[in-house]
Amino acid sequence: MENSECADLELSLTRRDAGLYALEMRFIQPGSETDVRLEDGGPGGPALVNLDFAALRERLLDADAYGRALGAALFAAPAVAAMYARADATAQQLGVALRLRLAIGPDAPELQGLRWETLRGPDGGLLVASERVQFSRYLSSADWQPVRLRPQADLRVLVVIANPRGLDQYGLAPVAVQALWHG
Repeated sequence: MENSECADLELSLTRRDAGLYALEMRFIQPGSETDVRLEDGGPGGPALVNLDFAALRERLLDADAYGRALGAALFAAPAVAAMYARADATAQQLGVALRLRLAIGPDAPELQGLRWETLRGPDGGLLVASERVQFSRYLSSADWQPVRLRPQADLRVLVVIANPRGLDQYGLAPVAVQALWHG
């Protein structure tokens, strides 16, 4: 990307009914003082996302199929797919990354357990593995108590580098653990 600015696309999901969620979208271009919103998914109100949790569970071990099913549900409304495509095209035209921020309402905690990292876009491409898309998800709360970040000195990280035995049986090279660890 040419610079560190991003175009922001926020997707906000709140519960409507069992498996049915209202989706609002908001797009902000770098340097813009206003945003573009999708609050109307067509005639009759906001865009609605129908998630079939049973179908997602059936695809749990197949990340590609899971991501396609999740993306198909999220981008099912033509207005939603069109707004995503326009935001993506605008970010590309400006030469900036698209920061895709997923906000999950406090009334929909069941969405936290979904494998959003597998999400596929309307074109079938993996969104979170793209160099052009910066994906994050965040929570909101009705609790007015301040949230404070831990000091960086208190943060810890666990690093795991997998190098299973028998990779050569599948035509795979061993993992260069030392190079990754010190890289």
